[in-house]
Amino acid sequence: MRHAETLPDWPSGPLPAVRVAAAIPSPEQHRTPCSRHETGSPHRAAR
Repeated sequence: MRHAETLPDWPSGPLPAVRVAAAIPSPEQHRTPCSRHETGSPHRAAR
């Protein structure tokens, strides 16, 4: 790890505009396994 007194000499201008074309997996596909994992885990407290 390097500790410096000043910030690096990186460009500090505005970031370019971006467009998200797709999410893989889709939010719906991602939520299903997550919700099963949360409810079936013995390490999670009951809600």
